[in-house]
Amino acid sequence: MVEKYDTVVIGAGPAGTAAASSLKAQGQKVAIVEEDLWGGTCPNRGCDPKKILYTAVEAKEQADLLAGQGLNTQSSIEWPDLMANKRSYTKQISPGTHESFKK
Repeated sequence: MVEKYDTVVIGAGPAGTAAASSLKAQGQKVAIVEEDLWGGTCPNRGCDPKKILYTAVEAKEQADLLAGQGLNTQSSIEWPDLMANKRSYTKQISPGTHESFKK
């Protein structure tokens, strides 16, 4: 069976999904093609996961700077726990993005 579309969007990252949604809202029949992870690099591997990891490092640095100046803490980063937190965030992005487009 051959499907006909007005537009085919290549890549289901933020730009591709925005374009596909906009075109669909304008009444076009749109196909979106993704080879890897739905949602793109930024939310799956780049921007968002980086922010999760960097925020922990930044919080530790701030706590270390204030140690002995009114903040009484021994800070350390538990990398396995931090990576598990990052993975719990990223594991839902691709299936969630794909599911929203199926609807």
